[in-house]
Amino acid sequence: MINLSKTKTEIKELDKESRIHNNDEVIIGYSKEEAMMEANRCLNCKNKPCIDGCPLHNDIPSFIDYIKKDDLVAAVSIIDWTNPFPFVCSRVCNQKEQCEKNCTRGKNGESVAIGMLERYVCDNAYDKIPTTLNLIPHNGKSVAIIGAGPSGLSCAEKLILVGFSVDVYDALPFAGGLMEYGIPDFRLDKSYIRHKINFLQSKGKNGFKNLISFSFNSSTLFFKTSEYEITIGQL
Repeated sequence: MINLSKTKTEIKELDKESRIHNNDEVIIGYSKEEAMMEANRCLNCKNKPCIDGCPLHNDIPSFIDYIKKDDLVAAVSIIDWTNPFPFVCSRVCNQKEQCEKNCTRGKNGESVAIGMLERYVCDNAYDKIPTTLNLIPHNGKSVAIIGAGPSGLSCAEKLILVGFSVDVYDALPFAGGLMEYGIPDFRLDKSYIRHKINFLQSKGKNGFKNLISFSFNSSTLFFKTSEYEITIGQL
């Protein structure tokens, strides 16, 4: 049933007293009931203007439709197809100037809370994405990626899906780049980045061949480009 409310389902925050004593995320994610209420505000427009407003062109109406059906595995699979870091984007993207700005509901009230719905799906179903989906046999070729930031990790994920073995090198002790070192914990819980690394490693297990490895605190002094078909990134 369509929710005709002109305002978003309330987005809750930690109270000020709690914030004094911790560095937890300030925004509290939707419960199932709240997500259902907000999802039912989506009109599933024929022209889908929200997709045009998303830099990644996520299929927003489709994943919201699966929230309505309480099928979060299908919802998160749609999101994962175009967005390698939805748990980050749902928290730090400026949705008000992108997808939500184009939302039809915003013409007569507030837009649908697309970021909050994406966060709800990821927080509750991201670990349920089939890790073997679309994997093909190892092609015998290796690729080195310099930098374990968003672009490096995105590239690594796409390559292991098509059979390449990937070694990711980074000078810093943890993967994530800007996500790890540039976003404060009260905006983004860093455990989601660790979860993504574990997810990539589970995706990379193709038969008996582990297709992805990580080397941190790496010096390019000992880096041998001759071991790889191609090197992506700046040495």
